[in-house]
Amino acid sequence: MHPNPFTLELPEAWYRVNVWRTIDIAFSDIPYTFFIGGEKSGLASNERKNRYRTLANVNPIQRKVIGKKGDGYVRVFGSIPTDWAASEAGSKWEGNHGTKLIKECGMSLPRTLKDILVNLAYKIKFSEDKLRKLNIVGFIHSGAVLIRTNLDCPAGYVCRYTRGEAFEVHANVNKFSESLDVLIEILQILQTMKVVDSGAASEQEHHNITRWKRQNKLKRSDVATIPDCHPTPKKKR
Repeated sequence: MHPNPFTLELPEAWYRVNVWRTIDIAFSDIPYTFFIGGEKSGLASNERKNRYRTLANVNPIQRKVIGKKGDGYVRVFGSIPTDWAASEAGSKWEGNHGTKLIKECGMSLPRTLKDILVNLAYKIKFSEDKLRKLNIVGFIHSGAVLIRTNLDCPAGYVCRYTRGEAFEVHANVNKFSESLDVLIEILQILQTMKVVDSGAASEQEHHNITRWKRQNKLKRSDVATIPDCHPTPKKKR
């Protein structure tokens, strides 16, 4: 197109529709799976923030809290909707050390990915064999630049967050071969779904049940569970 739209300051929604639609339609052939965009509340974050709500026995019942709002989620709808990946977006690229990129890559997106990881860990009953295979994918869209992030748990109880190199979408189609990396991330999301949805109970799951029954007799180091994210400190008004 003339002029080249990548040289103009276009809104974030334009990039979502014209550049990153590959991710939006990547799950179109998978039943009940959609990429939800547009500042929606994360289901895993909402679950964590409301996990310890109680009835009004002594104090008034706590107001239900809305989870962290993100720019996109890979979500499966069913009896219990579940998030599998998350995305944050910006309207323009401000460099590797831009304020928005630092906040989203260093704090906002990792917290969202960990909430998703812990939520899936509850689904598999913290089975160590399955937990090692989970890979939570995150996307950072900044104009025509994409950064891929991953959160996994290779040791079964310690989370590892990695950030990939930024790659640019060029106007020349011949230079768009790096989009194959996005397809690899999509395959990792599908592999995580397969691990969580596998119904066959492994020996590790039976070991976990036995371990929980005698949990009081075990040392703390023997309990391989992942703690929730700490709540964000509130500023005084």
